[in-house]
Amino acid sequence: MTEQLVKKRKKSIFTQQRIKERKIFMTKQSLSPPLEAIKIIVEIGLQEDAAAFDRTTSLLSEDLIINAVIIAKDRTVVSGTDAIKFAFGNSVKCDIFVSDGEVVQGETEIALLNGSARSILSSERTLLNILSQLSGIATTTRKYADKLDSNSKTIILDTRKTTPGLRTLEKYAVRCGGGHNHRITLADKIFIKDNHIAAAGSLKKLLHGRKLNDYLIIELEKLEQIEDALKYKPNRILLDNLSNENIEKAVALINGRAEIEVSGNITLERIPAISKLNVDYISVGALTHSAPAADFSLEIQR
Repeated sequence: MTEQLVKKRKKSIFTQQRIKERKIFMTKQSLSPPLEAIKIIVEIGLQEDAAAFDRTTSLLSEDLIINAVIIAKDRTVVSGTDAIKFAFGNSVKCDIFVSDGEVVQGETEIALLNGSARSILSSERTLLNILSQLSGIATTTRKYADKLDSNSKTIILDTRKTTPGLRTLEKYAVRCGGGHNHRITLADKIFIKDNHIAAAGSLKKLLHGRKLNDYLIIELEKLEQIEDALKYKPNRILLDNLSNENIEKAVALINGRAEIEVSGNITLERIPAISKLNVDYISVGALTHSAPAADFSLEIQR
């Protein structure tokens, strides 16, 4: 029965659109799944749901074996498929038909399960929640990456606006969608923002006399701040909440003396125009803090 279902599964339909390698960045290294983090969040989810004490599923025979499929209900960039293996343990055989980062169309079966009915039904919601969260982020990221001008060097970045405890997974989902990761933690780079400058009194008071060997990013909100910031030889200038017109002016002022990142009030509609302005990065908090969940279901096969 299992082999027949595998043969009958719907084939995934992958996107035909040509996307530059620089945008999608789908190397084995970049898409290497954080297996330990996935395993931990599955365990936390099952404990939170008291899956081992499922009073309803315990009404089913302990020996009952079933087949079930996991279905992506809409067009989705899939992320988090390793959670399927961790969710059920050894009592369920899992045949996964897609890889993280692949695009599937609506009503596509992404996995077949065969095993303990109790295990499958008790773990169902935890698994679908994880798939929905990560695939939603990957799908949203792909929408932004696809909006980049085809001749642009610009890369889509995420931010640290992630769900506490899920940062490793959510940043992995961004990579699945074709984005790149900004800092993972505060220890990664020196990133001077407006509040650091405000707390110190000025950029000069914050940096004067310091010899910095770390990668340095300085966030600016006004064109008038650029020349002062460049005195400290930053690796990158982040332009925050600037209009497209002022971004273009800033690119000319910086003139290759630092990388340029644009952030703040970034919408899908602005991506094509900004990516034509010769900036290196566009960082988007919405990739992780506002991505709609992808829709998955688990259905019993009879």
